[in-house]
Amino acid sequence: MGYEIFVRSFFDSDSDGTGDLAGIQAKLDYLDDLGVNLIWLTPIHPSPSYHGYDVTDYRAVNPELGTLEDFRSLAAAARRRGMRVILDLVVNHTSSRHPWFVASASSPVNDQRDWYVWRQDDPGWKQPWGHRSPVWHRRKSFYYYGIFWEGMPDLNLENPAVLKEVSGIIAFWLKQGASGFRLDAARHLVEEPDGALCDTA
Repeated sequence: MGYEIFVRSFFDSDSDGTGDLAGIQAKLDYLDDLGVNLIWLTPIHPSPSYHGYDVTDYRAVNPELGTLEDFRSLAAAARRRGMRVILDLVVNHTSSRHPWFVASASSPVNDQRDWYVWRQDDPGWKQPWGHRSPVWHRRKSFYYYGIFWEGMPDLNLENPAVLKEVSGIIAFWLKQGASGFRLDAARHLVEEPDGALCDTA
């Protein structure tokens, strides 16, 4: 049985008011008693948001939630009980504060410019789930694509350099003890040039 955990709301091991990875490890016997054999952690990476879906560093743990060593310890302890730990893999987009986007937005000729999706005009597309919020966001005299909001610019996963980086992120977390990943926003990973996944009316 799988069990999704929003880490900061699960169990606080050090009484600082925020649930953490050590708190999950402390409750593994409880989860085992429930029949859990797979733990899915929502994003644990550094992020400016409480939910963590706008990542600023894919190879680190948000200090509010613990450390890399805490994750390795949790994964190992879970495995000894026959449990697996999987992570949310958030690669449709990053935070607008991620160093990749900061570089990309700095200049049209930056080496990382096409790590994100840019254009010179706004075609007026809106989010596809009824909010009618825009998906193209102005930065200087250009527009970047961010289907969720301006703080989450979409990565260009058709760029081989981005795919190589994503592969490296996956390898990194497997080495730390993760058993797999839940792919976030899978439907939106590759943008349609005609806005087929957006409201274009």
